[in-house]
Amino acid sequence: MESLQVVPVDASITRRAAGLLVSRKRQRDPREWIDALIAATCLEFHLTLVTYNTRDYPYPDISLYPTSVIS
Repeated sequence: MESLQVVPVDASITRRAAGLLVSRKRQRDPREWIDALIAATCLEFHLTLVTYNTRDYPYPDISLYPTSVIS
């Protein structure tokens, strides 16, 4: 975990996340804000998101690296 970098959520990321939510036209679940903030952070810093839940990130231009659950 020491090699990980913490990226603070700033105004730019928040605005981008809000734009992602508006484009999706679904904001009923508070967890969608978290997914939008994660996606916006990846987009702001040109990062690839490694996730089990690619369906939670249907945003254009986001780079996803899907993983599978290992039992």
